[in-house]
Amino acid sequence: MAGIRAFSSISINRFRDLKQLKYLLRSIEENGKDWARRIFLVTNNQVPNYVNINHPRIRIVSHQQLFEYAKVKPPKYQLFNSITIQSMIHTIPTLSSPFYLFDDDIVIRRSLPTTVIMSENKSVIYLNADKYLMRARPQSLYDAHLQSAIDMVLKSNRLVPLLGANGRYSIGSHGPLLLYREIGMKIWDEFGPEMNLLISHPFRMPTDPSIQTLYIYMGYSNYYTFATNRNMLRFEMLSSYNPIVTRRTLQKAFEDKSIYFVCINDNLPHFDEKQQTHVNEVYETVFPKRSSFDNN
Repeated sequence: MAGIRAFSSISINRFRDLKQLKYLLRSIEENGKDWARRIFLVTNNQVPNYVNINHPRIRIVSHQQLFEYAKVKPPKYQLFNSITIQSMIHTIPTLSSPFYLFDDDIVIRRSLPTTVIMSENKSVIYLNADKYLMRARPQSLYDAHLQSAIDMVLKSNRLVPLLGANGRYSIGSHGPLLLYREIGMKIWDEFGPEMNLLISHPFRMPTDPSIQTLYIYMGYSNYYTFATNRNMLRFEMLSSYNPIVTRRTLQKAFEDKSIYFVCINDNLPHFDEKQQTHVNEVYETVFPKRSSFDNN
């Protein structure tokens, strides 16, 4: 999340390419062997030149195609709302169920077997009250998205046992999550007016519900199981122009080899070539092996 102000989804740091997708793809090939098959890259008709788009396992899906698959009318303006995009991912033909939803700033740090992410045919969600404790009362725009999703479920008279007596819940806000196409369809069936209102927002609004949260709360009984005491995600924010600080932040993010996912978010208004070089150098030390997804 590039800030908490309204319309932060048009911030410049949401458009530039730090080439993190290259290393996400490398990490998938290296550490997702047990489950990774096809890879769908959802973009606004933009494809990085470092990605081998002719790879048999890669398919490019445009925003326009998503609206066609979902059979909904796109907004009049260019789409900058990532929540809207996430709400339609389940409509992609030939997409498996479940499927992993990744942002391009996340990589898989270590080998990720299916025994870690699945248990008795249910997806495992790891709750960590220390690092990712969210309060039921929203503190920021992102928290408001989580709260909007929970409010939608509560209004449908569902029991929500994930909320404790103290009004707190602990679900990581940036980590990847296994999603089920069936739940995506159920969300649209049950919350049609809310989802169509979401589609009309070209920018993220506080009332837009967190799609991952909706999946969890709609599918907790049949699709998800919950576990604790496993460090799954390390999150670091690039927020300094000092190259030494940038390098130290990146190295810190990757130093713990027990972590499964690393998210490097970017909150800088400007990013020059030197900083890009520092980012690439650290990523290259972690994922030096070229993948078949790299473009020659």
